[in-house]
Amino acid sequence: MAAKETITVYDQQGQPREIPRAEFTEKVLPKLLEAAWNQPEQLYQQVVFGLENGLHNAVLAAAARLDELDQGRERGRVLLSAAQFQCGQHDLAETTLRTSIERNGESAVCAVNLARMRQARGDEDGAQTLLSRALELDANQEMALSWSCQLMQQAGGEAAVLEFLGDLSAAPGNWRAAGWLAQQRLRGQQTGAAVESLRRSITGIAQDPNALMAISAELGKAGALAEMVELVGAVYDERRQRPETGFNLLRALIELKRTEEAKALFGRLAALNLPPLAQALGAFAQQLGLPVPTVAPQPAQAAPGQQQQVEIRLFMVQGPLWMQGLGAPWLGPQKDPKGPLVTFVGFADEALAKVQDPKAPTRVDEELARMARALPLYLAESVHLRTAARSDLVVPLLPGGAFVVMGQMWPTEALLKGRPAETRPAFVVQGALAREAAGFKVELMVCEGAGGKEVHRIRRSGVAKLEEQALGLEDELLGWLAQQNIARTAPGALDSFARPSAAGQGAHLIGLGNLLMLCVPAIGLGSRESLANEKEILEGCLEAARRNSACGGSKVIAAAGIMFALRFGSNQADGAKAELAGMMEKDPDPQGVLSLLSPGLWLRLGDKAKSDAARAELANVSLPGYSEWLATLDAKPETK
Repeated sequence: MAAKETITVYDQQGQPREIPRAEFTEKVLPKLLEAAWNQPEQLYQQVVFGLENGLHNAVLAAAARLDELDQGRERGRVLLSAAQFQCGQHDLAETTLRTSIERNGESAVCAVNLARMRQARGDEDGAQTLLSRALELDANQEMALSWSCQLMQQAGGEAAVLEFLGDLSAAPGNWRAAGWLAQQRLRGQQTGAAVESLRRSITGIAQDPNALMAISAELGKAGALAEMVELVGAVYDERRQRPETGFNLLRALIELKRTEEAKALFGRLAALNLPPLAQALGAFAQQLGLPVPTVAPQPAQAAPGQQQQVEIRLFMVQGPLWMQGLGAPWLGPQKDPKGPLVTFVGFADEALAKVQDPKAPTRVDEELARMARALPLYLAESVHLRTAARSDLVVPLLPGGAFVVMGQMWPTEALLKGRPAETRPAFVVQGALAREAAGFKVELMVCEGAGGKEVHRIRRSGVAKLEEQALGLEDELLGWLAQQNIARTAPGALDSFARPSAAGQGAHLIGLGNLLMLCVPAIGLGSRESLANEKEILEGCLEAARRNSACGGSKVIAAAGIMFALRFGSNQADGAKAELAGMMEKDPDPQGVLSLLSPGLWLRLGDKAKSDAARAELANVSLPGYSEWLATLDAKPETK
């Protein structure tokens, strides 16, 4: 098939523009690559875009640069190999992949790419062996599963595909096969069997926004509207999954005449403040008798040949990040849903706002970038655990899951645009970091959520190490909040409420930042391949626990990091899993968080016998919500 003569790009309104392929390749793409040359996350996005659009020759050098920046890690090696293969350098592409396996270990991604190369050389048997190996390593690897289904279709038709998917989906954790089997059954009017398959797999399917959207569409076509609301509605999160899924749910709720639920979902979608959704939301507003939502004005689209504006999405973390990774609400305090809310925002790096040579590539200060995420993560955790308020954190992301560090603080109104009045925070806390001659500068700005008025600032200058400022900033901020009638609360009985030590606060911060990196692919906002070094990231989570033996929050950073890694099929977690097992076995406190979490953690680590033994020992724990959490473990699939 001939390559399309234009390249599709999208402006800030979400409208597609077609740029002639030659013009994009010669004028636009070089500028995009130059701007990202020293920024591995953005360079990764540009190389992937180039390969997807058949611009392999134009991005080959950039793929080699990414591999250099990644220092031989799997992400860079796989992408470089793909570019080499598409450019006809088949021997070199295979060598690149095999060196990745030698250094980083086997993975499904490497195996399926090697299978593709073997097939191109006419080695069908070798390709089949590697394809089977890819599914052994990760049965949810989409390319491996799709290719296997194609082979089954060729060999035995639709019946062979259904049998293959049925056998594969029977194993716990193989959610993609279960989802595809459910779609086939829905198309064959076997709704009951499809729904039963989805009940077992919907939590896993929700990791992939495209997969969840497909399931919602098939349920709608089959007329299974109540089942769609029950299953898809339970896992749908508009901040990380596709709006089309939300629209399918809205249609179902309206048709089922569940108007109040439809209005609530409409409000969540409108709060995203995304221009591409405006037209569809306007139509839904008319059906529901609601005002048509407005969106904040966006920058004008770039002229041909200029760098296109990049869409930035706002990802929200509610409460401590590690609570999301473990699904154990008893780890934190019970919060009044109508209590005050404090919203934090990823901090800015002031250097990025300074006037620079437009021809020079933007350079991101990696140390400041890490702290720009870790400090607000810690402060949000602190407010949730140690005050009467609730907390959440807004993190800017690029499509694909790359983090964005802004050069200045956000206008408060832009952050809260579209939020219903009853969900607006009492306060919004932003921050800015900068390097100075005498060290670092940290500045926190607190604004009212209602009108955006600035009400307080906290400044620190001449700071030697940013990671050593967490406890001091926490004390000052919580002290000021107490003056605003948001009282500090007594520490809970669990060690998850304890603060990290002064000596260990840096390790705790790094662990939090790394946990966020693992969270993004685990919940479907990005791919595992976008992580530069899984092993180092997991090591940072473990180090938080090692350095803070009395802080349960640091211990659960390690546990949640490993659980996130298992969700997205990491092949770098074996050492971390062994260390976590050792931590649980040696935990001296029978009421410590690792001991209390051990029934669920052992189950996720694949040791049901130890899980059952831990459950028996902990059956009489009277902690609020704990016995209910234990009961939910029966319904959770084990993760290999």
